[in-house]
Amino acid sequence: MPPRSMVERSVNVTRARRSLIGVAGLCALLAVFATTATASGGAKHKHKHKHHANRGPSGMAMPVGNQPGWKQVLADNFTGTQLDSKWNKYNGVVGGNLGGWWSRSHTVVSGGELILKTYSDPPKCTDAAICPLFNNEVSGGIKSKLSLTYGKVLVRVKTTPVADDTFLGLLYPTSDIAPPETDFIVDGGPLNLTTIGAFLKFGTPINVVADSVTANAAQWHTLGVIWSPGEVQYTIDGSVWATESNPNVSTVPMNIVLQSQTDCEAVAGQTCSVPWAATEPNVDVDWVVAYTHK
Repeated sequence: MPPRSMVERSVNVTRARRSLIGVAGLCALLAVFATTATASGGAKHKHKHKHHANRGPSGMAMPVGNQPGWKQVLADNFTGTQLDSKWNKYNGVVGGNLGGWWSRSHTVVSGGELILKTYSDPPKCTDAAICPLFNNEVSGGIKSKLSLTYGKVLVRVKTTPVADDTFLGLLYPTSDIAPPETDFIVDGGPLNLTTIGAFLKFGTPINVVADSVTANAAQWHTLGVIWSPGEVQYTIDGSVWATESNPNVSTVPMNIVLQSQTDCEAVAGQTCSVPWAATEPNVDVDWVVAYTHK
């Protein structure tokens, strides 16, 4: 789970600057959004996309089959109305995280998309001690049953970044013991309103290598990570925007996690940095693919 108020830096697409930050006390959690959700009755999501043949809502077809040097091990373009059995839905508090609450009902498959909905939903936010601290905001999230040790993951997604909600795409240990952790998509929150971020996490106390690229997350992008021994590369629309070579890159099996969540720690006496809006944006995911090295 990415830390709260983590220092982050802007980089351009061709060259990423790096900084190493020591961070203690991160949540050991497993942790996107466009369109509008209502506070009282849930999210209203209208699909006005032109569905070209095989292109899906985003206008770009999901890659199917192997690629040179890569064997495809997961492909999901979220057809139908039910989440495929290759994923698990989040529910309640995940991994002891104090930054949000999840419900299976906030993870929806509709119109050829995975939709992660975030909105105030008091009946589903059932911890009376912490839920009022973040306005009973409830989110959606999924975790793959597929476990990878090195490989490539691509996510076709768009969001509407806001300061009090964050979308995360990450690799999280199958053991549920973190770090290590690789957050290859960080959209929204106070730090990524005009950028897309990434965090490489390792060590005790936890160290974080942070990168970010200027991008409009409200438009469709294909965001990904290429994970190799001692190195991760972050990609956007087919181009590598940052490379981190580090001996602390994960060597353990990892699952793919996509999640939306509030960006206010549920700590007694703490006030959220921005007023909670009556509505929060959804996350729209057209497809996810994953590969292992051949």
